[in-house]
Amino acid sequence: MKRLEQILAVIVLISLVMKLFSIPFAGELLTLSVLILIIMYTFLGKLLFNGIRFRDRNKRVYFVGIPQSSIGCALGLGIGTGMICTGVLFKIQLWPSSEIMIMSGSIVTAVSILVTLVASFKSTTKFLKRNIIRIITVAILGIASLFVSDFTLIKIYHRDHPEYLKAYENYLKNPSSLEAIRKMDIEQCKAFMTDEEFEEYMKSPYSTDSALIKIYGYPKQQ
Repeated sequence: MKRLEQILAVIVLISLVMKLFSIPFAGELLTLSVLILIIMYTFLGKLLFNGIRFRDRNKRVYFVGIPQSSIGCALGLGIGTGMICTGVLFKIQLWPSSEIMIMSGSIVTAVSILVTLVASFKSTTKFLKRNIIRIITVAILGIASLFVSDFTLIKIYHRDHPEYLKAYENYLKNPSSLEAIRKMDIEQCKAFMTDEEFEEYMKSPYSTDSALIKIYGYPKQQ
């Protein structure tokens, strides 16, 4: 499973580079690879963090000598790591609730490590040394995601569309302004649609004020 984890990590890095250069299907590739990692950490953490291969999951001989504290820490660490990875994915994809997932995962991870350290300091220390690179990598990603704003990511993703960025920044300053919402929507469509698609969109009911209000909430016009 460690080899699979390494392969997925490389795919995540490749998909991030693709996303930075606006290459099609980067988001889908990123989501799929991170989702597999989340499943591995959450449901197979007991094996992965203790260095047990998936094929040997039902062979009790491979669990001999592994303290219960290490197994318990692996379970908690797997759940916490999975939650942090979920939050990081949400942040990169600009989905809501990323901070909540990262903070919750960090708390679960920290509590798991502290409890097992108290229960068995020696065995837990060995366990942490085995997984130190994994823990540090996930921690750095989680902390970085908390300090990077959504608008910073949007400026990176859409650096070739300054008018859209200006309209989006104005919307952030005036989220209750229907005019700001309308301007942002128009500039977004100009940036990502062909001229024919834009003309069709402007004639469609999706571009009306009532449609925009449904999408962005009910703004009070200033």
